[in-house]
Amino acid sequence: MTSTIAFFFKARHGFGHVRRTLLIADALRALEPTAEIFLVGQVRSLLPLRETPHRVINFPHMNRLPNDAMETALRKLLNDVIAEIDPALIVEDTFPDPNHLFLPAAREVPKALVLRKLSGIFFERMRRRGELRHYDRILVAQDWAGFTAGGHSPDSLLLAGNSSRFHFFEPVFHLPGPSEIADVERRYGAEPLVVVAAGAGGETGDQGYTERLFMSLSAVAAQFLERSVPARFVFVTGPYYAGAAPPELGNITTVSYERSLAALLHLAKVAVIRPGFNSLHEAVSGPARLVLVPGHNTAEDQWGDGRRLAARDGIDVSDREDVDRLGALVLAGLTAPPRTPPVTLRPAQREIAAALLEEVRLHADPWGRPAPPGVFLLAGGLDTPERHAVAAAALPGVSRVGVDVSAPAPGDGSGRPAERSPHDRSRQAPTAALLLDVAPGIDLTPASLHAEGVRVLFLPERDDYDDQAGPQLRDWLRGHHLGGQGLLPVRLHHLKVTETRPGELRYRLERLREQMAVPAIYLDLSGVTSAGRLDAYLRDVSAWLAAAGLALRGLGDFISGQTTAWLEGGSNGDR
Repeated sequence: MTSTIAFFFKARHGFGHVRRTLLIADALRALEPTAEIFLVGQVRSLLPLRETPHRVINFPHMNRLPNDAMETALRKLLNDVIAEIDPALIVEDTFPDPNHLFLPAAREVPKALVLRKLSGIFFERMRRRGELRHYDRILVAQDWAGFTAGGHSPDSLLLAGNSSRFHFFEPVFHLPGPSEIADVERRYGAEPLVVVAAGAGGETGDQGYTERLFMSLSAVAAQFLERSVPARFVFVTGPYYAGAAPPELGNITTVSYERSLAALLHLAKVAVIRPGFNSLHEAVSGPARLVLVPGHNTAEDQWGDGRRLAARDGIDVSDREDVDRLGALVLAGLTAPPRTPPVTLRPAQREIAAALLEEVRLHADPWGRPAPPGVFLLAGGLDTPERHAVAAAALPGVSRVGVDVSAPAPGDGSGRPAERSPHDRSRQAPTAALLLDVAPGIDLTPASLHAEGVRVLFLPERDDYDDQAGPQLRDWLRGHHLGGQGLLPVRLHHLKVTETRPGELRYRLERLREQMAVPAIYLDLSGVTSAGRLDAYLRDVSAWLAAAGLALRGLGDFISGQTTAWLEGGSNGDR
């Protein structure tokens, strides 16, 4: 396969986005040597890109241009570049950028977003702004357990956990080999190393973080020199660092840029670092004792991340200006045995690259045959194991109440889920779903349903001729706002099947197809009395769907589409 893949990234303060993009691009080239890879950046320094085999096109940071004329000219140039490259896939790192996302040459190109870990607040802001909806695949460089521990809202967890666009991986980072570590040791010597780094770039905003960190550790180095503590402090300041230089002491080595920073962190006896992304995982994957010094970052919860990691042996967290604590932690680390790295921590750039190639293959044929139109049917009224067996055999793939979707316990007006059908206790639905076809009890709330594990509410709708007949489901919904509760409301047309009018399903589906992409019907089969008639009816439904070219959507696939549409945020009128 010969395809062109364009990676877009911007880095105003450091090198994290650049290094992550390079690792994924290198892994992609290893998997698909014929792929043509372009790196289109907005970075201030090209140091990390100097030895890459990929083609590099660098622009000024588009959000920091001096006037509108330059912005217009550079956007036109960028559009011409994209048109000339003609990528089969655009891959963006973490922050969606409208400077190229909506250019004519990029608008209709398939897109993937690689996300590093983000704070729950920042992710929620991206979701609500609709920034995630432009991507066909979202590859999160963080496992699901780590994502759920990141303070995300119930709605964000529902989206990420159920939308098929989201895929979760281990982090992306460089794991150095023995020869690379040995080369670094030859350059820095064999004495115990204390490596101090605030990220490979050296700038983290306007908080003065890097200078305060380096000055605090300079004070620690001066104390160690006075007390003859055997250790060499290596300050990796980064090429963007513009603060006061660390003092020229006999136990301090200062470097502006270290290409083999991961190997240096593995070689260190103690590493004092900002808990960002790349350097953090490179340090955690090695044997150094770690002192994490959180800084300010609008997209990360570095204090939360630091405290969670500090629960592990050999990892501590400290304020950047607490010289006494920093000195005590570094001294303790120098005398402690090497830390045992977690055996499960492995870089995931190869898996992410494979997912990107899979996305390219999905769009390889410009005139490929489209998937058949979908229909979702939820069958209810199958109260016995025999009727469930008949439905499963006569209409393969149909979702069923009592098997795939829970129903309120019989006679219980609370609306709380009943146990699954006795004949199918081992089966688990993709996510906990509940059918609410009657008004729940007044004490039931969306929060209580969420607490009991419900994530999807199927809400059958019917036009009732008697609007005075007791409490209505619509009344409960008016009194309980579902937004922000981590519950996905899915509305279905309630079709009560009658044996004497078999054409009702066809009529209703044709009407619904005028209104929605995937018609959804609650097929109430309680009125079909005998197993024989049930079997005949459902086989007729199956034959008609096949003849009409309609595919029956599975529960997981249907929920994924509904979740993506409802929770992605934004609106089609944004652009």
